[in-house]
Amino acid sequence: MICLEKRHQKRVSGSSCKQSNVESAFSAMKRKFGDSVRSKTDTAMVNEVLCKILCHNLVVLIHEMHELGIDPTF
Repeated sequence: MICLEKRHQKRVSGSSCKQSNVESAFSAMKRKFGDSVRSKTDTAMVNEVLCKILCHNLVVLIHEMHELGIDPTF
């Protein structure tokens, strides 16, 4: 019984780390870009949220490039 509990605890702790990362990303996006969506139609709402996610990813990428001293070459 104890062995089963240890395996279950390992599985829960692994998924809680992923959940924590997702919640941190959502929190950062809400702080930067606001927690509301201004669009009226469903399609426009989805597009607006996807644009916010894209902008968040670009901000994180640019921050890490500066942090690590990586010069982009195009």
